[in-house]
Amino acid sequence: MNLEFSEDQKFVQHTAREFLAKNAGLDVCRKVLESNQVTHDAALWKGVAEMGWLGAVVPEAQGGAGLGYLELVLIAEEIGRALAPIPFSSSVFLATEALLLAGSAEQKKQWLPRLAAGEAIGPSRSPRAPVISRSTGSPRGSRAGASPARSCPCPTARRRASPSWWRRESAVPRSPWSISPLRA
Repeated sequence: MNLEFSEDQKFVQHTAREFLAKNAGLDVCRKVLESNQVTHDAALWKGVAEMGWLGAVVPEAQGGAGLGYLELVLIAEEIGRALAPIPFSSSVFLATEALLLAGSAEQKKQWLPRLAAGEAIGPSRSPRAPVISRSTGSPRGSRAGASPARSCPCPTARRRASPSWWRRESAVPRSPWSISPLRA
Protein backbone atom coordinates (compact mmCIF):
# COMPACT_ATOMS: atom_id res chain seq x y z
CA MET A 1 0.00 0.00 0.00
CA ASN A 2 1.46 3.34 -1.09
CA LEU A 3 0.83 6.04 1.53
CA GLU A 4 2.76 8.83 -0.20
CA PHE A 5 1.11 11.81 -1.82
CA SER A 6 0.60 11.72 -5.58
CA GLU A 7 2.50 14.15 -7.78
CA ASP A 8 -0.63 16.29 -8.14
CA GLN A 9 -1.08 16.44 -4.37
CA LYS A 10 2.59 17.35 -3.87
CA PHE A 11 2.14 20.08 -6.47
CA VAL A 12 -0.91 21.49 -4.63
CA GLN A 13 1.01 21.50 -1.35
CA HIS A 14 4.13 23.07 -2.87
CA THR A 15 2.12 25.74 -4.69
CA ALA A 16 0.23 26.61 -1.51
CA ARG A 17 3.45 26.84 0.51
CA GLU A 18 5.11 29.12 -2.06
CA PHE A 19 2.08 31.37 -2.46
CA LEU A 20 1.65 31.80 1.28
CA ALA A 21 5.37 32.39 1.84
CA LYS A 22 5.16 35.33 -0.58
CA ASN A 23 1.79 36.74 0.47
CA ALA A 24 1.11 35.78 4.10
CA GLY A 25 4.08 36.84 6.16
CA LEU A 26 3.92 37.59 9.86
CA ASP A 27 3.57 41.29 9.02
CA VAL A 28 0.22 40.55 7.35
CA CYS A 29 -0.96 38.54 10.35
CA ARG A 30 0.16 41.24 12.79
CA LYS A 31 -1.58 43.95 10.75
CA VAL A 32 -4.89 42.11 10.99
CA LEU A 33 -4.54 41.21 14.67
CA GLU A 34 -3.60 44.75 15.69
CA SER A 35 -6.42 46.38 13.72
CA ASN A 36 -9.77 47.16 15.31
CA GLN A 37 -11.73 47.15 12.04
CA VAL A 38 -10.04 44.55 9.82
CA THR A 39 -11.11 40.93 10.31
CA HIS A 40 -8.98 39.41 7.55
CA ASP A 41 -6.51 40.43 4.86
CA ALA A 42 -8.60 41.25 1.78
CA ALA A 43 -5.71 40.99 -0.70
CA LEU A 44 -4.71 37.58 0.62
CA TRP A 45 -8.36 36.44 0.57
CA LYS A 46 -8.65 37.52 -3.07
CA GLY A 47 -5.43 35.69 -3.94
CA VAL A 48 -6.58 32.51 -2.21
CA ALA A 49 -9.86 32.68 -4.12
CA GLU A 50 -8.00 33.15 -7.41
CA MET A 51 -5.87 30.09 -6.61
CA GLY A 52 -9.14 28.11 -6.37
CA TRP A 53 -8.58 26.94 -2.80
CA LEU A 54 -11.95 28.17 -1.52
CA GLY A 55 -13.73 25.88 -3.94
CA ALA A 56 -11.34 22.96 -3.64
CA VAL A 57 -14.04 20.37 -2.88
CA VAL A 58 -16.88 22.15 -4.68
CA PRO A 59 -17.76 20.30 -7.90
CA GLU A 60 -16.62 21.99 -11.10
CA ALA A 61 -20.24 22.25 -12.28
CA GLN A 62 -20.93 24.51 -9.30
CA GLY A 63 -17.94 26.80 -9.76
CA GLY A 64 -15.35 24.90 -7.76
CA ALA A 65 -12.09 23.13 -8.49
CA GLY A 66 -13.46 19.62 -7.98
CA LEU A 67 -10.47 18.43 -5.94
CA GLY A 68 -10.69 15.92 -3.12
CA TYR A 69 -10.57 16.25 0.63
CA LEU A 70 -6.93 15.23 0.82
CA GLU A 71 -5.97 18.21 -1.35
CA LEU A 72 -8.13 20.41 0.86
CA VAL A 73 -6.31 19.14 3.94
CA LEU A 74 -2.94 19.90 2.34
CA ILE A 75 -4.09 23.45 1.55
CA ALA A 76 -5.47 23.93 5.06
CA GLU A 77 -2.23 22.65 6.56
CA GLU A 78 -0.24 25.24 4.65
CA ILE A 79 -2.67 28.03 5.59
CA GLY A 80 -2.24 27.09 9.24
CA ARG A 81 1.51 26.83 8.85
CA ALA A 82 1.64 30.38 7.47
CA LEU A 83 -0.79 31.75 10.11
CA ALA A 84 -2.74 33.28 7.25
CA PRO A 85 -5.34 35.72 8.63
CA ILE A 86 -8.26 34.67 6.45
CA PRO A 87 -11.66 33.09 7.25
CA PHE A 88 -10.79 29.85 5.46
CA SER A 89 -12.15 27.47 8.08
CA SER A 90 -15.53 29.14 8.43
CA SER A 91 -15.99 29.51 4.70
CA VAL A 92 -14.69 26.14 3.52
CA PHE A 93 -15.12 23.74 6.44
CA LEU A 94 -18.35 25.21 7.79
CA ALA A 95 -20.40 27.02 5.14
CA THR A 96 -19.31 25.10 2.05
CA GLU A 97 -19.53 21.71 3.75
CA ALA A 98 -22.95 22.49 5.20
CA LEU A 99 -24.22 23.41 1.74
CA LEU A 100 -22.66 20.35 0.11
CA LEU A 101 -24.13 18.01 2.70
CA ALA A 102 -27.52 19.53 3.45
CA GLY A 103 -28.20 22.41 1.07
CA SER A 104 -31.05 22.39 -1.40
CA ALA A 105 -30.27 22.59 -5.11
CA GLU A 106 -31.28 26.25 -5.08
CA GLN A 107 -29.04 27.05 -2.10
CA LYS A 108 -26.12 25.27 -3.74
CA LYS A 109 -26.67 27.17 -6.96
CA GLN A 110 -26.87 30.48 -5.13
CA TRP A 111 -24.06 30.12 -2.58
CA LEU A 112 -21.42 27.60 -3.71
CA PRO A 113 -20.12 29.67 -6.65
CA ARG A 114 -19.96 32.76 -4.43
CA LEU A 115 -18.13 30.91 -1.65
CA ALA A 116 -15.72 29.35 -4.16
CA ALA A 117 -14.98 32.76 -5.68
CA GLY A 118 -14.45 34.42 -2.30
CA GLU A 119 -17.42 36.74 -2.79
CA ALA A 120 -19.16 35.29 0.27
CA ILE A 121 -17.54 34.50 3.61
CA GLY A 122 -18.78 31.84 5.98
CA PRO A 123 -19.93 32.76 9.48
CA SER A 124 -17.02 33.37 11.77
CA ARG A 125 -16.14 34.83 15.10
CA SER A 126 -13.80 37.78 15.00
CA PRO A 127 -10.92 37.74 17.48
CA ARG A 128 -12.39 40.95 18.87
CA ALA A 129 -15.93 39.63 19.25
CA PRO A 130 -17.23 39.14 22.77
CA VAL A 131 -16.28 35.95 24.51
CA ILE A 132 -18.36 34.09 27.05
CA SER A 133 -16.38 33.22 30.12
CA ARG A 134 -16.91 29.48 30.55
CA SER A 135 -16.19 29.69 34.26
CA THR A 136 -18.72 32.41 35.11
CA GLY A 137 -21.04 32.30 32.10
CA SER A 138 -20.89 36.07 31.78
CA PRO A 139 -19.80 37.88 28.64
CA ARG A 140 -16.58 39.79 28.48
CA GLY A 141 -15.20 41.84 25.64
CA SER A 142 -16.53 44.75 23.62
CA ARG A 143 -20.19 44.02 24.45
CA ALA A 144 -19.76 43.24 28.13
CA GLY A 145 -23.22 44.52 28.98
CA ALA A 146 -24.98 42.25 26.49
CA SER A 147 -26.81 39.14 27.52
CA PRO A 148 -24.87 35.87 27.05
CA ALA A 149 -27.51 34.51 24.68
CA ARG A 150 -26.96 37.36 22.24
CA SER A 151 -23.20 37.78 22.44
CA CYS A 152 -22.11 34.15 22.36
CA PRO A 153 -21.28 32.89 18.86
CA CYS A 154 -21.76 29.27 19.89
CA PRO A 155 -25.37 28.14 20.37
CA THR A 156 -24.43 25.21 22.60
CA ALA A 157 -22.70 27.50 25.09
CA ARG A 158 -26.01 29.30 25.54
CA ARG A 159 -27.85 26.11 26.48
CA ARG A 160 -25.44 24.30 28.76
CA ALA A 161 -22.24 24.95 30.59
CA SER A 162 -19.00 23.76 29.00
CA PRO A 163 -16.67 21.33 30.72
CA SER A 164 -14.84 22.93 33.60
CA TRP A 165 -11.38 21.96 32.32
CA TRP A 166 -11.27 24.26 29.29
CA ARG A 167 -12.11 27.72 28.11
CA ARG A 168 -11.87 29.58 24.85
CA GLU A 169 -10.33 32.98 25.01
CA SER A 170 -9.17 35.69 22.66
CA ALA A 171 -5.43 35.99 23.10
CA VAL A 172 -4.47 38.58 20.49
CA PRO A 173 -0.66 38.43 20.75
CA ARG A 174 -0.62 34.63 20.49
CA SER A 175 -3.49 33.18 18.55
CA PRO A 176 -6.98 34.62 18.08
CA TRP A 177 -8.40 31.12 18.67
CA SER A 178 -6.77 29.48 21.62
CA ILE A 179 -8.16 26.79 23.86
CA SER A 180 -6.42 26.73 27.18
CA PRO A 181 -6.97 24.66 30.31
CA LEU A 182 -8.37 26.34 33.38
CA ARG A 183 -6.02 26.59 36.29
CA ALA A 184 -7.15 26.62 39.90
